[in-house]
Amino acid sequence: MELPWDSPWTWILCLIFQDLMYYCGHRAVHEAGFFWGLHTIHHSSEYYNLSTALRQAAFQDAGLAIYDVLQAFFIPPPIFLVHRYFSEILQFVMHT
Repeated sequence: MELPWDSPWTWILCLIFQDLMYYCGHRAVHEAGFFWGLHTIHHSSEYYNLSTALRQAAFQDAGLAIYDVLQAFFIPPPIFLVHRYFSEILQFVMHT
């Protein structure tokens, strides 16, 4: 599937798709026992601060990489990278 990278609709659809993939991955981390065990590190802080956003298990990130790979089949790389980095910044800000 070839999406025109310069179309606003491509950017909007990719934003929605990438946000859905992030939600599915994060939901899976909260639901699956093994991944929840890894993710509890992230939720162990008594206070939200910048370090809370960064407190992630390496295995969790490796497991969630499957969601990034799935997106590679649909989202043009430049659009994926822009949305991915903005998503990371948003998650970082939300934990303060």
